[in-house]
Amino acid sequence: MIKRIALDAMTEQGNKVLSKAIHRVLKEHKDLELIIVGDNSISGFGDFERVSFKYSPKIILPDDSTREILNKLEESSTNLTAKLVSQGEADVGVSFANTKAVGLAVERNLQPINGLKKIPLAVAIPSKKDGHYAPVIILDVGATGLDDLSPMNLLEFGILGKYQAENFGVKNIKIGLLSNGTEITKGTSLLRKSDSLFLEYAKINNCFNYVGFIEGRDVFIGGENKPDVVVVDGFTGNVLLKMTEGLLLLYKEAMNDSYRANLFKMASGLTARITGAFGQMKKFMHPDRYGGASFLGLSHPFIKGHGASTSFAIQAAIELAYNSSANASHENILDELEKARLILPNR
Repeated sequence: MIKRIALDAMTEQGNKVLSKAIHRVLKEHKDLELIIVGDNSISGFGDFERVSFKYSPKIILPDDSTREILNKLEESSTNLTAKLVSQGEADVGVSFANTKAVGLAVERNLQPINGLKKIPLAVAIPSKKDGHYAPVIILDVGATGLDDLSPMNLLEFGILGKYQAENFGVKNIKIGLLSNGTEITKGTSLLRKSDSLFLEYAKINNCFNYVGFIEGRDVFIGGENKPDVVVVDGFTGNVLLKMTEGLLLLYKEAMNDSYRANLFKMASGLTARITGAFGQMKKFMHPDRYGGASFLGLSHPFIKGHGASTSFAIQAAIELAYNSSANASHENILDELEKARLILPNR
């Protein structure tokens, strides 16, 4: 079955970088069609099979103020991308505009499932659990604020995150709340109330495996009880995400420097083995591998990519959209959200 992705083409890197990503992803997926959305500049893309174009008179710029975003939004490529999804012309949308603009476009056009009041933005980042490398899902990373959430909102995030982890192939999923310590007395009032709610829900739903409060280091490495899903408010999650991006870039530079140093010091056979080992680690740890974040809890999937994405990060965001489309069934999520509300009303 053909999958259609609407792609907001207005990235900071321009058409050349986007074109490379499109070429690779279309070559990889023969059942994929792309709808490229943007201003008249997208006419310079050239001739692609399985690509169509939709034009918008306005685009959202990276440094646009909230007022400028609101003035432009209705006629923008970002809004049109979300509208194509809501109207059924595309199965899933991808945009690289700033988070504020994408969030507003999503809010205008796509309906939350089961009456969700807060829609989280979830991202997968690299981690190591019980000796094995695996992604960890963090949500929210910027769609909500620091003080506009309830414990039930965070529990809903945990449920949504669990199913997102399943989409990444994670088994026996464990869920944790990010705090400044593992003791139950730590954290904000919201976190302590949420901890009680998570524990209460886990007792009555044995498919919800809650491990309690975790610290920042537990996000990246740990034993068998390391969480696969980390629940956090949008402000703190966004800070964590940007710190992680910086650490991954530092890691990339350190690996490159170490490889160059060893290249001249070691025999060719050993160097080849080191190159292979470095290559495997860099492939898993490279920031471009995790090129997009997903708005969860919507009637249709929508992916937010980084405005300054490389062609490989853009490709990763499109791949995430492709896989989100393939896993778009909401039945189990709807059932569990409804179950949580019935069991824990007025929370």
